[in-house]
Amino acid sequence: MVWYEEFLDYKIVIGTTNSNQEAIDTINKYSGGHSASIITKNDSVAQEFMENVDTAAVYQNASTRFTDGGQFGLGGELAISTDKLHQRGPIGLQHLVTNKWYIYGHGQIR
Repeated sequence: MVWYEEFLDYKIVIGTTNSNQEAIDTINKYSGGHSASIITKNDSVAQEFMENVDTAAVYQNASTRFTDGGQFGLGGELAISTDKLHQRGPIGLQHLVTNKWYIYGHGQIR
């Protein structure tokens, strides 16, 4: 099933749903937790989507290609992971939490 695939290429999967909740449920089931985007003019629908999708970065009306340590002001990336959490190996208490980034745009692409 294509929803479980990770392309690591310039490819995209676009699907339609019958409700915002169905979109949230689909993303939470199949996503790796990296990033998700909603394209809508309805700010309340977007906010519900962004608060309930279980990803590290959520976007309204902007490209998920901005999900990058340099773009977020965190400096250069030493390694790349498409998971929600990037920590591996022994970790301290400060690494047991994660941030969720909210990005609001007007059609920006990278």
